[in-house]
Amino acid sequence: MASLGVAVIGTGFMGKCHAMAWSHVRTVFGGNTEILQLQNALRRVSSFTGHTIDDVVNDPIAKSKVRGFYKLQRWIERENDTSELERQWNPLR
Repeated sequence: MASLGVAVIGTGFMGKCHAMAWSHVRTVFGGNTEILQLQNALRRVSSFTGHTIDDVVNDPIAKSKVRGFYKLQRWIERENDTSELERQWNPLR
């Protein structure tokens, strides 16, 4: 089966809609899908919080907020990776 690369640029409303639609392609058309996130984690968190790198450097509240969301994002990634590995090692029969 041929592969198809799809990129979603932007994290606004339409970016979210397209990302959600792409995640359901497998259920509609069958086959394998693989979702890759190529955006830098810090850039994603600063975009989510609405702070620039200058805000993070100069404002201790912004720095604390971005650091907290960054730690949360890393924790979620680790949990997701762990659960994915557990599914691979212990498949349901």
